[in-house]
Amino acid sequence: MSKAYLRFWGVRGSYSAPFDTHLGVGGNTSCVEIRVDDHIVLCDAGTGIIPFGNELLRQAASQPNVKDLLIILTHYHWDHICGLPFFVPAFIPNWNLTFFGPGHSRRDIEEHVSAQMRAPYFPVGTETWLANVRYLDPPKDQKLDWGPMSFSYRSVHHPGTTYGYRINANGKTVLYISDNECLFLDKSIRQKYGEFSAEEQALLTEMQKEEYAAEI
Repeated sequence: MSKAYLRFWGVRGSYSAPFDTHLGVGGNTSCVEIRVDDHIVLCDAGTGIIPFGNELLRQAASQPNVKDLLIILTHYHWDHICGLPFFVPAFIPNWNLTFFGPGHSRRDIEEHVSAQMRAPYFPVGTETWLANVRYLDPPKDQKLDWGPMSFSYRSVHHPGTTYGYRINANGKTVLYISDNECLFLDKSIRQKYGEFSAEEQALLTEMQKEEYAAEI
């Protein structure tokens, strides 16, 4: 039986909140670990990736295989990548880090990841990373595999290009959709309803009836 688990290292949005009021869920920004045996996937790289990296270093002393991990990014808003400058494994040789996120090519992804670590924003750039770092080209079928885990992804409603991920791991399915304005489409329809033709309005009414019937 595989050893598998999911752990939340950061759940905050927008900014970290190291306050007493947030101790119940933690104050770090987005970072979720999914692990099946020695295969590790990290969803987003907010400030939660900092304590995750420190824990990974501790584990590596007795588990050398944990030095290989995939980091999937939903998008590049600061709260989802701002932990990377302080992710210690990136600065250690013989660690293998693979990145994937929105972009037309692996060069796009590399550019987005490295941009926040350039002057005048940060004094140490990704060119100082000593780990073996690679970036994945987007697959045409929007599917990825990482060891025993498989992924598919789609764009969701959030400013800029943002991905939501469906992750199959150890017989379970995990949906990781950190930022998504779920009511965006309904709001847009209400705003544009007056511009619809009579046929379009009738079709929308029928769709809403079907949706209501499915809910009950």
